[in-house]
Amino acid sequence: MIFNTVKQVSLYIISYLGLIPKNKLHILIYLADKYHLQQYGRTITNDVYFKTPVGPKGLHAKKINLNNFKITDDYDFLSDSDKKVLDYIIKKFGKDTLSDLIYRICELPEYLNSSKKEISKIEMFSKMNEFDIDDSHISISKEVFQGYF
Repeated sequence: MIFNTVKQVSLYIISYLGLIPKNKLHILIYLADKYHLQQYGRTITNDVYFKTPVGPKGLHAKKINLNNFKITDDYDFLSDSDKKVLDYIIKKFGKDTLSDLIYRICELPEYLNSSKKEISKIEMFSKMNEFDIDDSHISISKEVFQGYF
């Protein structure tokens, strides 16, 4: 199921931006998961992310073959909040160059403050100024994620 969701997220992004470099797609998916986690207490894809020199790569997202994509409007694995967040990420970061996105990502605390290769979901709660999400909202979403609500 995770792979199907990652595939639909990839298709959704590509349907708006066209064919983009795979590393840019990985970063946009990561940003969407990070934003959704901070906003709603869960990620869109539930993928596991690993740090690389060119940004995070999801365990399932890296298996996506962009050559086999057929654009569709069937996104049955995506909720309304998923689509809302994807629209926000596409609008906010879609025109950025790959190098700009890599720079932004590699400056995040989950990249700078950890020697681990895997990025935990808890680390993804680190603030990203471009998101404009209030700290108190992030705290509540983190409690939702951790099951306190």
